[in-house]
Amino acid sequence: SALNRDVSDAFLDRLKEDLSRSGADQIYIFVHGYNTKLDSNTRIAAQIHHFLGGRGVMLSYEWPSRGNLTGYEADKASALYSVRYFRLLIDYLSDQTDARTTIIAHSAGAPVAVLALSQLGLAYGGDDGAAARERFNIDRLVLVAPDLDIGLFENAIHDELPSLPRQMSIYMSTHDRALEIAAWLRGVRSLGSGIDALTEEDLLFIQDKPNVEIIDVGPAEKRNGSWLGHSYFHSDPWVSSDVLMAMRFGALAQPQDRGLVQSESGWYWTVPHDYLEHAIRCAQELVRMEEHLAEDIK
Repeated sequence: SALNRDVSDAFLDRLKEDLSRSGADQIYIFVHGYNTKLDSNTRIAAQIHHFLGGRGVMLSYEWPSRGNLTGYEADKASALYSVRYFRLLIDYLSDQTDARTTIIAHSAGAPVAVLALSQLGLAYGGDDGAAARERFNIDRLVLVAPDLDIGLFENAIHDELPSLPRQMSIYMSTHDRALEIAAWLRGVRSLGSGIDALTEEDLLFIQDKPNVEIIDVGPAEKRNGSWLGHSYFHSDPWVSSDVLMAMRFGALAQPQDRGLVQSESGWYWTVPHDYLEHAIRCAQELVRMEEHLAEDIK
C-alpha cells in the first residue's frame, strides 16, 4: 500500500542518514526475550549501543510479548509467528544497504533470529555458503541465554544457519534459573541451560562448525550474577564485556582474543577467575589490531 511504502521510505531515509552520521557502516539488531515491554527493550538496546561507542545504528526488533509472567506460552507462539517478519527485515536491509549486520538475540528471541537466518540460508546458500555471506553481510550472531530447543537448533544448523553469519556466539549458564523453570514447564531443556544440557553428540555436532563458539558463563555468574541469572548479557559486568567485544570487533575477536579460556575438554570456552585483567589487555589489543587493519585498507 502507499502507506506502507511511505513508512518504508521514511525508515530507510532515517537509517541511511544515521549510518552516515555515525561514520560506521554497521547495523546492530537486538531481539528481546519473553515477558518484556517496548520501553525496557529500547532502553537495553540503547545501553548496548552506548557501550559499543555509538558506532553505526542500533535497531530493536519488537516482536509482540504479553509483558507478563503468565504469558510464557503466548510469547513463545508470538516469537515463532514473528520469524517471517524478521527474515523479511534482514532481506530488506541487505537489499537496501551495504552495511554489515550484527544480531544479538536473548532468551525467547533466539528462535526468531535462528529460524529466520536458517530459512535465508536455505534460500540463498551455495555449496560453501560464500554467496549467502556476501549477500547478507552478517558479522556475528550472538545468542544469549537462548530459550531454544536443542533439536530445533540442530535442525537450523543442518538447514544452512552457519552459512550466513561469519561467527556465531552461544552463551549459556548452569545458573540460569529462568530456563530451569521453563524446562520444568515444558519438559524440554533449552540450548542456554548450560553445558550439562548438551550430550557429547550435541557438542561434537556443534564443534564441527568452525564459526560456532560456545561460551559457558557459569563461573562469571557464580561470582557476579543475580538469583534468576537470565539477563547476564547486560547485568553481569564480565559477561557483558565479552559480549560487547564480540559484537564490536566481529570476526576479528575470537574467544582467545577476548580473554576467554578453553575448557579442559576443549568443547567450549569459559571465563577465567582473573578475567578482568585479561579483558582490559585484550580490548586494547583488539583496538590496535583494528587500527592496523584500517591503515592497511587505506
